[in-house]
Amino acid sequence: MSSGGRLVGLIRDGVKTATAALLIDYAECGETLSNVDDKSILVDSDDRGAAALA
Repeated sequence: MSSGGRLVGLIRDGVKTATAALLIDYAECGETLSNVDDKSILVDSDDRGAAALA
C-alpha cells in the first residue's frame, strides 16, 4: 500500500485527526483558511474521493 493509502486509512480510522500548514502557503496560493464548519472531501493518491470530512 502506498504512503498516501496508509494516510487515508489512518484518517478513516480516526488515528490521524489533525494537520498543520504554514499561513504563508495559503497566502502565496491565494487560498482562504478553513473554518470550523467547513466540509472537505478527502482524496486518495489517484485523486478519487475517499471520505467526506466535516
